[in-house]
Amino acid sequence: MEDHQKTSEKARGYSIYHDFSISASPEEVFKAVSAPEHLVNWWPLRCSGTPSNGSTYNFYFTPEYDWYGEVSQCEPNTLFSIKMTRSDADWDPTSFGFE
Repeated sequence: MEDHQKTSEKARGYSIYHDFSISASPEEVFKAVSAPEHLVNWWPLRCSGTPSNGSTYNFYFTPEYDWYGEVSQCEPNTLFSIKMTRSDADWDPTSFGFE
């Protein structure tokens, strides 16, 4: 078994939480983590998607890293979560969110 497969298998089921304050309104933070035009300021080179439950997002970093995820939770100005659906093997089981 390759090292990256071992890492991927070990990582399933674990969670990482960060709790910190941001000096911005809930509306501004929600836009920064959910609106494609703001996501490109800090994560992918290109992005598309709509912040609504079940919507598909495209996170384009390079031709080799052209990833997709599905919005699993969305409550405007409160909660936004994505489950990766097509990415690297290490990322496919990943869900991430902001609350």
